Order: sequence, then C-alpha cells, then structure tokens
Amino acid sequence: MHFEKIRLTKLKKAISLICALSIIFLMTGCGKVEKKPFRNEYTIPESTKNYTRIDTSVKDNWSAKWIWDSTDGSEENVWMTFRKTVDVEAVPQELNAHISADSKYWLYINGESVVYEGAVKRGPTPTDSYYDTVDIAPYLKEGKNIISVLVWYWGKDTSYSNIDSGKGGFIFEAKSDELSVLSDSSWKVMRNSAYLKDKSFRKPNYRLPEFNIWYDAGNEMGNWTSADFDDSLWENATEASVGGEGVWGKLYPRAIPLLKDFGLKPYENSDEYENYTAGAFGKRITVDIPYNAQCTPYLKINAPAGKKIVITTENTIIGS
Repeated sequence: MHFEKIRLTKLKKAISLICALSIIFLMTGCGKVEKKPFRNEYTIPESTKNYTRIDTSVKDNWSAKWIWDSTDGSEENVWMTFRKTVDVEAVPQELNAHISADSKYWLYINGESVVYEGAVKRGPTPTDSYYDTVDIAPYLKEGKNIISVLVWYWGKDTSYSNIDSGKGGFIFEAKSDELSVLSDSSWKVMRNSAYLKDKSFRKPNYRLPEFNIWYDAGNEMGNWTSADFDDSLWENATEASVGGEGVWGKLYPRAIPLLKDFGLKPYENSDEYENYTAGAFGKRITVDIPYNAQCTPYLKINAPAGKKIVITTENTIIGS
C-alpha cells in the first residue's frame, strides 16, 4: 500500500506539471503574431487587354472543317503539326479566329507565339467541346503569312476530368469581308517525331487525361514555324466533319480566359545558377519566384548529345 501511495503521489505531481506546461503553452500561443503585409511588386503591362464578358451560346454557323492526318485519329498521345500559307493583300483592323482542338494546341503566326496551350477540356456536356476566340490581326502582315499549329491529342478515356471524343482533331475559322482562313484539306500536316510515347514507370494519376511528355531533341523537325521552312513533303490534311458536327459535338465558347503569357522573367535568384555545373544525380536546384504564380520553367543547358533531362514535380511519387 505504501508503495502504491508513492506511485500515486508521483503520478499526481506529473499530471500537475503537464497541465501547467500545457497552460503556459496555450497562453503563449494565444499571443498576436505580427504578420508582414504581402507586397506584389509585379506590374501588369499596359498592353494587356482587360477581361471581357463571354457569350456562352453555341456557335452553329461553322464553315471550317475538323482536320487531322490520313489516319483515323484514334491513336492516343499523338503530337501533330499543321501549316497554312495565307496571302494577305491588306491587313484587317481585326480578325477573330475561332479555334478548337482535341486536346491542346499551340498557335504561331509568322514564327511568333500567339496562343500558348490553347483549348480547355471538353464540355459543357459529355458529347460537346469548347472553342477559343483570338484576334490574329496584330500578327499578320501584307503578303505571305504562315500559320503554324502544334496539337496534342490525349485519347485517354479513363480520366475523371475529360471525356474523350475518340479522335484527334483541329479546327480553325477566321472570316471577314477582306479575308477568310478556314481549316480544310489545303492545310499541311505532319506528325512531330520529336515527341515519343510515354515510357516512364510512373504514370500520371489516373484522374488525369494527360501523359508524361517524352521529347527527343535529336528528332527535332527544325524551325517548322518559319516562313522559309520546306513543307513540300508534308501530306495534305484530311477533312472530317464541319464544325459543330461529328464526334466533337457542338462547340461552345470557352468559359474562362486564355492564359496570359508575360514572356520570360528572371527568377529571384537566377544569378546563383549562372554557369552552374550540375553535380551528382539527384542534386536539387531551387529557384524562387516572386509570388504564387502559374509558370513554365525555362532552362538553357549545354550538354553532350544523348543526355537525358528529367523534370518532375515533388508530388509525382505520391501519385497526385
């Protein structure tokens, strides 16, 4: 009994001590913490257009055709390149192009980037799609113009966020009283051989329709967006249905604005990696951005041919 009383006494003292420490901890935790106000030093360029209200009604007066190469378009994870030569007598003040792709596209005019990662995932119904509207007049010039497009078709029908149409496709329509540019069989098309099939062990999460990107710079097609590029060996595009019909369904204007590309900006600590030499495998390079931004990393690297560069995110291993 005496031994148990001692143990009980010591236990009471221990509990009292823990409670006292907890009270002190809670009291100190309740104090106000001085927070430094967030300051965004970045200034949006004056040339950036303001967002405007979007008409959500379906476009049902298409003249352009969906196009692809001569295959049936069902192969998944395909990168396709398109080119169209357009002669312009007088550049219009405005020329809106209505564009859609299954699944993503990049648009260039006369070698200049016009749309970076265009198109949104299909909707608003399981059988329909969205289209983008872009004023291409500022990118045109009198005389010969080259419209170049890179299209990435996913073709995966097992994701949660996109319902696959079953076929890759691209459609482009720009019409005015002075000029008309429509996607049809006069466009040139070629698969981009630099993009390879996904051979990685870790695949994207099953919720996503995208694939990992494998790019072999040794298979580059050259400067295929330039005016002097020779596309004589490219095949003519194969026409499918007119816009608003076929497997891509009705076409609705996208409900969110296009991404705004502000061009290349230096990281906050770019100077730390000037003439930087990478060490052993797994060496981490950490770059700082000025604020919480959606960005695309740009690297300029000098290395022997055949070297492999792996770019991934920190949550890839856990499958998110």
